[in-house]
Amino acid sequence: MLTDVIRAGRADLYSIFRTSAHDCARALAIEDGSRKLTYAELLERVNRLATVFLARGVAPGDRIAILAHNRSEYLEVELAAAGIGAIVACLNWRFAPDELWHCIDLVEPVLAVVEPELSEAYRAVAATPCLAVGPGLETAIAGVEPDPRTGTMVDEPEAGLTILYTSGTTGLPKGALISHRAHIARSMVFAAQLALDPGDGFIAWAPMFHMASTDHGKRFAVALRGQA
Repeated sequence: MLTDVIRAGRADLYSIFRTSAHDCARALAIEDGSRKLTYAELLERVNRLATVFLARGVAPGDRIAILAHNRSEYLEVELAAAGIGAIVACLNWRFAPDELWHCIDLVEPVLAVVEPELSEAYRAVAATPCLAVGPGLETAIAGVEPDPRTGTMVDEPEAGLTILYTSGTTGLPKGALISHRAHIARSMVFAAQLALDPGDGFIAWAPMFHMASTDHGKRFAVALRGQA
């Protein structure tokens, strides 16, 4: 019993997601417009995307920037990063160019995942190697097999998982590093306070670069249509 408690206390977010995906493989995980993914399908895509990241040299502790509106790939990027110990810097697509440059420069990403309509804004301020959401990303995911290292690269649940940025009301935005353990703990608090059921869903009205969506998105099946 004590061993189980210790093991649970050292759980990382990817391992919890993978267990849940195996337990409810056929259940709906994400609905993004006409696109629907079961937990089994989501896990497969996440594992392949983790391989894509590893093949591009992403290592534990490295930052992956993402600049995108709410879409299924956003959650896939966060979960894939969780599986290899990388950290996702969730960029605000409302940033002015100087703010965007500052937030990218602050975290020094080794790779960026960028939505096509936002790529011009990103490339205007940074030279990070980019994966474009859309056909390019789909080709990359389809062209690899899951790497067995995924899920073995996070040794400490206090390791960072996401960087969310402040609004910058006292100057330029500041990055707040959120750990695996913090995301898990916050999910448990939400579940307790709101009497949530494991089968409940969440509509991501708030942007995924904000804690109001990215926190809940990792716990629930997600309907991704919010651009608030």
